[in-house]
Amino acid sequence: MPLPQYPEIQEFLNYLRFERRYSFHTLEAYQLDLEQFFQFLASQFDAPGLSVISSSMVRSWLAELKSDQISSRTINRKISSLKSFFKYLLKTGVLKATPMTAVVSPKTQKRLPVYVEKKQMEDLFYTCLFRMIGREKRKD
Repeated sequence: MPLPQYPEIQEFLNYLRFERRYSFHTLEAYQLDLEQFFQFLASQFDAPGLSVISSSMVRSWLAELKSDQISSRTINRKISSLKSFFKYLLKTGVLKATPMTAVVSPKTQKRLPVYVEKKQMEDLFYTCLFRMIGREKRKD
């Protein structure tokens, strides 16, 4: 849902699409993240202007996401979307400072590597070996 009070969002998405050539899925994720953030601002802070947005507003949105049990990985993606957006606003001269400088990304859990048990590997090896031997016998 476009937010008419923030035309810079669409300008930013156009920039990512046409100049940076981001994929459709990345653009979709950025748009969703930005719309969710600005809808939060509208509901909690009466839709402030871009220059009024502070790091405490961003952190309050992130705290709400955390309380909604959103994963750290998803929150980090949303932070990345916001950082890119505000960096774009700095680059285009819309803003003189970004509220994202005081925002820290949450730690994400490291995934443990998945490995194949020794017994499973032996079974696989012998299955392949017997199939190869079976093919050799059929050729003779």
